[in-house]
Amino acid sequence: MSAFNFTIYFTGNDDPRDGGIVIGEDERPVYFEFETELIPPAQTRTTVGVQHIYSDRHPVAAFDWGADGTSLGVVTIGDREFPMALLVMSSPVPNARRFQAANGGFYDWRRVSRNPISYEVF
Repeated sequence: MSAFNFTIYFTGNDDPRDGGIVIGEDERPVYFEFETELIPPAQTRTTVGVQHIYSDRHPVAAFDWGADGTSLGVVTIGDREFPMALLVMSSPVPNARRFQAANGGFYDWRRVSRNPISYEVF
């Protein structure tokens, strides 16, 4: 299995949960948009939408934050719903976090030491 290297760029304001856009680099760029809204009386939801070039945006995930609006809550991706904590599990790799993908495989992610504003997934 060969390794893939993709560069992902973040553009947006100070809170990446609101209005930021991540642009994936591939043969066809993919745009991920994050929109956070307060749902009365006290729920905060971040919706992740995806748009391939020349197509309409459609939602792919929703993050329902904890009662204070910033603590970890529940994430819905497709028809799967699970605690957000499963996206930031401890990893045996130093300074990394781990998540489990829908296919059952585990992936680790961490900051790139030579470029601290970047992350790598492996």
